[in-house]
Amino acid sequence: MPEGELIGTQISNKLLREGKKQTELSKEISVCERTVRKLEKSEANPSLKLLKRIAASMGKSISSFLNLSPSPEANLCANCKENDPQDVSAEIDTLSLWIQVFLRISEESQQSFSEHSGVCLDTVHRLKQKWSSCNPTLSTLQSFAAYMSVTVSELLDTTLSEADMEKLLEERLHLPKHALSKVPDDKDLPESV
Repeated sequence: MPEGELIGTQISNKLLREGKKQTELSKEISVCERTVRKLEKSEANPSLKLLKRIAASMGKSISSFLNLSPSPEANLCANCKENDPQDVSAEIDTLSLWIQVFLRISEESQQSFSEHSGVCLDTVHRLKQKWSSCNPTLSTLQSFAAYMSVTVSELLDTTLSEADMEKLLEERLHLPKHALSKVPDDKDLPESV
């Protein structure tokens, strides 16, 4: 769980840099002190909302907080502290689009995706449908990322377009460019006798 270690390191660095105690950070990100200790030791499985609150406390987007963002725009988050750190709708929209693009390119069903990723079908369905109550944990995000051959940072990068996602998946899944997303038109079909 490299993201867990990265989170722990960044929290430790923040506490040292700002001369804060775990108690102060726990109030800042609205969790108990025990949770901060577990995060710092890489023993926690934070939810998406908690990840966003932690990232916002550091003035970063979730993607840049996880330090693996492919797009430079995701590293810019001057107004992160001003945005509602409880609002993960942009990240849920991005996760939904990733799932939709992956299902289209791989030609998998939600059931198959659920079985292969190890994430329950209900969670896959809720995320695909952009349910506002969704708050996946880091381990769920890691399962999706591992199965789709992307990073958790990329899954949460709200600056990526659908075309960017398709390109990343085609490259990483070693698919011919747009091969599976092409729908044949009538002239590509054999004539009937």
